[in-house]
Amino acid sequence: MGVSAAPVYPTLEIGAGLDGDQWAAQEFGAADFGYKSLTTRLINIARLVSRSPGEPITANIEMDRAAVTAYYRFMNRSNTESITPERILAPHRVQTVKRIRGQKIALCLIDETKITYNTRPACDGLEVIGRNQTSSEAEGVRLHATLAIADEGLPIGVIRCGYTSSNPSGEHPDRQHWEDAVDDVIECAKEIRRSTKMVVIIDREGDSASLMERCLIASVWMYWFVQSIIGISPRGENCLTHCETWSRPVTWRCPSSD
Repeated sequence: MGVSAAPVYPTLEIGAGLDGDQWAAQEFGAADFGYKSLTTRLINIARLVSRSPGEPITANIEMDRAAVTAYYRFMNRSNTESITPERILAPHRVQTVKRIRGQKIALCLIDETKITYNTRPACDGLEVIGRNQTSSEAEGVRLHATLAIADEGLPIGVIRCGYTSSNPSGEHPDRQHWEDAVDDVIECAKEIRRSTKMVVIIDREGDSASLMERCLIASVWMYWFVQSIIGISPRGENCLTHCETWSRPVTWRCPSSD
C-alpha cells in the first residue's frame, strides 16, 4: 500500500532576494498576462516606481519619455481580461505566502483606505466614499488591503488588495468587504504549515458574528484577534473586545458591563 507524499512547502526568508533590482523580478516575474512583454513591463514599472514612492512617476529622473509612455499604456490596459489588480498582485502573494511559512507567527492586518479622486472626474468606476457637512459627495475607491507582518514588526508582504465587494447588491455590502478579506486569509492559511499561527487583526468593523463563523467552520488552525473600542459601559468604562478563534472551539471574551 503506497503512502501519499507529504506536501511540499517552499519557504523564503523575509529579506531573501529583496536586495538590489532583482527584487522586482522575484516578486512580479511570474505574473501571467498572456504576453511576456507585459510581465517585463510590470517588473520595470515596479522597479522604477519603488525608487520614488509617493511621488508622481514624472518626478523620477529614471522615468524618461519612453518609460512614462510604457507606464500609461500598461495602466490603460488594466481591468481588461488580461491585466487585472488580482493578476498584478498574484505573484507577490505567492512570494508572501512563502515568507509566511518561515514564521512561527504571522500577523494579518486588514483595514480599509478610502482613496479620493475628486480631482479626476474622468475616471470610471468610482463610488461615493464620503460626504461632508454640506452633503457634498466625495468620489473614489475603497481599498481593502491585507498586510502580513512578522511578530517583530517586519513586513512580509501584501496578501490582498480588494477594491470591490464580491456581492455589492447584498444586504450588507460594506460588511461583505470584510468577509471577503477574512475568507482570503482563510484560503491563505490553507497553504501554510499548521505550526505557523495566522493572527487576524481587524478594527471595530470586524466585530461581527458572521466573521467569527467563517473562522469557526474553516478547517485551518487560525487565531483571531479583534481589538476595538466598541462603546462605553454603564459604569463609564471603555469596552474592549478581545477574542481568539481557532478551528474549534471559539472563545469570545468581553468585559462585563453589568
